[in-house]
Amino acid sequence: MRAPALGQAINYLFKRDAKGWRVFATTDRMDVPVVTDKGCGAIDVDLNADHLAVAETDASGNPVKAFWMPLVTCGKSRHQAEAIVGDAAARVVAYARETGKPIVIERLDFRQKKAELEGESRRYSRMLSSFSYGKVKAYFLSRSCREGE
Repeated sequence: MRAPALGQAINYLFKRDAKGWRVFATTDRMDVPVVTDKGCGAIDVDLNADHLAVAETDASGNPVKAFWMPLVTCGKSRHQAEAIVGDAAARVVAYARETGKPIVIERLDFRQKKAELEGESRRYSRMLSSFSYGKVKAYFLSRSCREGE
């Protein structure tokens, strides 16, 4: 929406599919100033199959505050799951922006855990299988870039 006011070019792509015509508009990504400082500490995010655990640390790595938020996507439609993940990412990014601290997300590899699901309960297996670490990480990266994180 701001592109024309800033004199930025807009590229349009008109595409016809089974539902009708769609219009895609693209512009160059605008630079957003970074508003966080890693010298102040960090907002640490621990991704779990059913919730996000969030901890704020000071510059020395000492915990300042901790909370968690539900992130249950099992049994939800794709759009519902995306909304849940998007809302959680938005809340954490807003909190990081308020505190002026960058977000740190753990790096996970669920391949081995998913291979061991045979001995687990059906509910836990479904919950872990529906959990998409890559999608959650993508939402955080996207939201953080837009907010100057």
